[in-house]
Amino acid sequence: MFERQIAEKELLDSEQKLRQSLAEKEVLLKEIHHRVKNNLQIVSSLLYLQEDSMEDAKGVEILRESQNRVKSMALIHEQLYGTDDLAKIDFGHYLKGLTANLRDAYAIEPARIRMNVKADDISLGVDMAVPCGLIVNELVSNALKHAFKPQQDGTIDIVFQKLGAHRMQIVVKDDGVGMAGPFDDTKKQSLGLKLVDTLTSQLGGAFTSESDGGTQFTIVLNAPERTYKEN
Repeated sequence: MFERQIAEKELLDSEQKLRQSLAEKEVLLKEIHHRVKNNLQIVSSLLYLQEDSMEDAKGVEILRESQNRVKSMALIHEQLYGTDDLAKIDFGHYLKGLTANLRDAYAIEPARIRMNVKADDISLGVDMAVPCGLIVNELVSNALKHAFKPQQDGTIDIVFQKLGAHRMQIVVKDDGVGMAGPFDDTKKQSLGLKLVDTLTSQLGGAFTSESDGGTQFTIVLNAPERTYKEN
């Protein structure tokens, strides 16, 4: 009986030490996400300061696009820092924050260009969330810059959905003027579309476009294991 009590006490002590260790690692991981977010915000601020001192319009545009890319990554770490699950984020919730940031960055009036986010319950880890976030950032930015004539009203739909157990799809669609030429020619001229194409290839996905009464970009990706939320 005495030996059993000793064994139970040792087991309880071991479990307590394990819980304490896990709690300490969780705090450390939260701090890492917080610091990464802060460092990315510093980079964004430096780009803004550089932009503020430039007179060349093309240079200002390039810096602003770079700033938006940095913000899209910082938003992921900000969301991870603020949640209990440090391994993955609710990507639909993230997309709403991302599109709100882009609306502010391009000074878009909500009444003029509506942005609709429709997302299935999908959670992504950092390795998948960062490139997917950059892909959406580029496609929405491209639509905000090129899809609509000055003062033209319009809509941009951002859809993130499951395609069965192991596939998922990103769709960014607008009802604007459509692409001026063939997609391959447009992609050659656009750093943003080149980036989307590169990131999609790195993720082993497929990137297609349509231009009929507007423009639609579709990215189909393999879903990593344990991507979808439990019902």
